[in-house]
Amino acid sequence: MDERTLKALNGSIEKWEGIVAGSTHDMGVENCPLCKKFIHHECEGCPVRHKSGHRYCAATAYSKWKALGGMFNTAYAPSLKGAAQAELDFLRSLLPEGAK
Repeated sequence: MDERTLKALNGSIEKWEGIVAGSTHDMGVENCPLCKKFIHHECEGCPVRHKSGHRYCAATAYSKWKALGGMFNTAYAPSLKGAAQAELDFLRSLLPEGAK
């Protein structure tokens, strides 16, 4: 993983840490560093697409998050917190060994 992609991944992890903590809201592409870097190329090169095999975070916890109404929601129900934690855990799993 190159340095710019690692930086974007860490930024996305920070976003989801904030969502889980209730201090940040999901605004989709607008506040996702990975999306900002890769969405214009149909997610080619994105570590999420590489792991899931799908564009636009399909087949990840983000799909459940959106289905539960998490995107743009400011009052997160317990089911949303679980989905947000799952997305955070997934993103953390994409970090190269030893990376932070």
